[in-house]
Amino acid sequence: MAGRSRGRGSADRRGGEWDPSPRSLRGGIEAGCGTGHHESVSLDNIDHVTLLSILREKVHDNRFLILIEDLLKAGYLEQWAYQPTLSGTPQGGIISPLLANIYLDRLDRYVEQTLIPGFTRGNQKRPRPEYRRLRERIGRLERKGDIENIDGLYDQLRAMPIRDGFDPNYRRLRYARYADDCAPGNVCSRWG
Repeated sequence: MAGRSRGRGSADRRGGEWDPSPRSLRGGIEAGCGTGHHESVSLDNIDHVTLLSILREKVHDNRFLILIEDLLKAGYLEQWAYQPTLSGTPQGGIISPLLANIYLDRLDRYVEQTLIPGFTRGNQKRPRPEYRRLRERIGRLERKGDIENIDGLYDQLRAMPIRDGFDPNYRRLRYARYADDCAPGNVCSRWG
């Protein structure tokens, strides 16, 4: 299938590995869509049986379903030799992103209804003690009328984060998807 691996969905062939860059994930989508299949999902490896079963839940026009099934199994030519299509959607076809969205809708619902609520912890990050102490010091100097030393302290205050980025009691899961590309990420004190 070398001729079919030139699309946006094949840009990263790591199969959904965890990228160690801070608090972000890149790569293919690891998804089973609630079917027991756990594979990297892109336009060229969508499981036909799973996709057709998802379509059958909402679409009751057998002629349309047969048309989609024939489209999925049409095959392709590689060096003038016919190759059957075992998985994936037609590359370059106008319906490919639509079928990927239908296929990945279950992943979206699972992430939004199960993973995000289960992962979320805390209402907000705790304040940084250093920030609070510096703010109190500025307040004391203002009450005393010592204006000369306050400017430098305000510069320090502006450069310092208000909230503790390493609060173990706060975490969020962020999830964004466009067609077959997604970027889940987390906001927490550490990996794991």
